[in-house]
Amino acid sequence: LSVFVQQECDEFLEVDKRIVEQEEGGIVAVRAIGDSMNDAGINTGDYVLIRFTEHAENGDRVAAIVGDMVTVKRLERRPASAGQAGMTVLWPESKDPKFKPIILHEDFKIAGKVLCVIPAPMSEITEVVPLEGY
Repeated sequence: LSVFVQQECDEFLEVDKRIVEQEEGGIVAVRAIGDSMNDAGINTGDYVLIRFTEHAENGDRVAAIVGDMVTVKRLERRPASAGQAGMTVLWPESKDPKFKPIILHEDFKIAGKVLCVIPAPMSEITEVVPLEGY
C-alpha cells in the first residue's frame, strides 16, 4: 500500500474520541490506494488513521517514508549480527505474491503508527427511487 502524499481537506470523518485521546501527537487520515495490505483489512479507498510518531515496535503497522513515497506496512527491525548488517523490513500483508517486502539497509523515516482503519463506504445513496407497484 503505497501512496504519494497529496493534501486534500474536502472531507470530514467522525472518529471516536477514545481513539484520538490515548497519546500525544497529531493525527492524520490518509486514503489507501493499493492492495498490499488487504489481509490486514486495509483496502483501496479506506481511510487509515495515523498518529504522527517516530517510535514503533516490531509488528506495528506504520506509515514509512521511503524515497518520495509514503507506504503503510508491518515493521520488522533486524539488528546487526555476526558479520551481517542490520536491516529494516517493511512487510506487505497480502496473499498476492506480487507484493514483496521492502528491505532497507539505510535510514528511513517512520511518519507514524496506524491507529485504525475506517472502511470506505460501499456506495453512496444519491437518489431514492420508488419501485413500481409500491
